[in-house]
Amino acid sequence: MWKHKIFVTIGDQEPIWTPPPSDTMRVDVDASVWNQNHVACGKVTRNAEGDWIMGFKKKLGYLGSTAAEILAIKNGLELSKTLGFFEIQLPKDSLDAINLLRSCSPHHPLRGEISEVRGIIYDHWEARIIYLPRTSIR
Repeated sequence: MWKHKIFVTIGDQEPIWTPPPSDTMRVDVDASVWNQNHVACGKVTRNAEGDWIMGFKKKLGYLGSTAAEILAIKNGLELSKTLGFFEIQLPKDSLDAINLLRSCSPHHPLRGEISEVRGIIYDHWEARIIYLPRTSIR
């Protein structure tokens, strides 16, 4: 089991899509905010060979960008776990969302969602969230 499941590597860049280790799924999720905070998220799951396994898109309602990123992570993790993908890598380009998952105030307005995501991450499976700067993801 990975010792640290939510971590940040600032400055590392991924010039091209990098496959996960064998027997691990790579789950790329992202959120999009447009026109008066309408929010949607999407996910693409690929295996170590780069084969597309599944994807989804989902409307999330009206939110700010950080809340949207947290919910995109949550949706990606929930679906991956439901489908039986018990070893995943989830690269994310939102440092704000990752830092909130690592540590947040008990009074933070997203505390409930953050607690749910943490619960999913640490619930007896191999889920690792990695920070990749936006300019590095292709």
